[in-house]
Order: sequence, then structure tokens, then C-alpha cells
Amino acid sequence: MWLNKERKYARKSLRIRSKTIAIEKGKEAYLEIFANRKMGKTYFSLTIKEGVNHYLEYRKKNVESGLIVKGRYKTIKTHLQNFLDFIGKDTKIKELERIECEDYFYERMKKSKNNVK
Repeated sequence: MWLNKERKYARKSLRIRSKTIAIEKGKEAYLEIFANRKMGKTYFSLTIKEGVNHYLEYRKKNVESGLIVKGRYKTIKTHLQNFLDFIGKDTKIKELERIECEDYFYERMKKSKNNVK
């Protein structure tokens, strides 16, 4: 099934030999994808870089409305750039596990020669 928003095909292996059962499961999968699209959910996960960019756009609106100052926005942006370097820009958000960031502080300390507080 072609997904216009994501510009990719959604593919799923059903691993079924029976044609009739495969057709039924295929219809169910199609309906599930279609329903999720109607609710605004994406089939493919965003990358970390795309997620950070969406967040920075959101925070930029906070600067424009006066909720945060421009210096705070720059600090957030800098921290997120360091995070992107650590975690990997092309990592999918769905692939992140809870323990992925455990060594982040250690890596920042090592990279900055113990200058991070």
C-alpha cells in the first residue's frame, strides 16, 4: 500500500500459506493502516533528527510568544545537538530503548574533558 504522506510503501509479510487466510489477514492489516492514517498516525517511525527538528520548531514558537528567552532556546538547541551526536541522527524513535541514554553524561564528560556540570 502506498503512503502518500511518508512517500513509501507499507509492506508486511503475513507468513501464511493459505490464500484465503492470507487475503483475510491482508484486509485486516489494510484496515488497521487506513484507520491509523485517518487518526493522523504514521506507519513509519520518525528519526531522532526529525523529532528534534519538530521539537525545536515548537520551542521557537515559545520564543516568539515570549514564554522563553532566545538564550534558553539556544541552550536547548545546543543540548539537543550533543544528544544527536551521541544517539545517532538516523536512529528511529521506535528503536530507542529506555537504557539507550545511560552513558550520555559519561560521554559528555569524556568529550568535554570533565567540563560538563
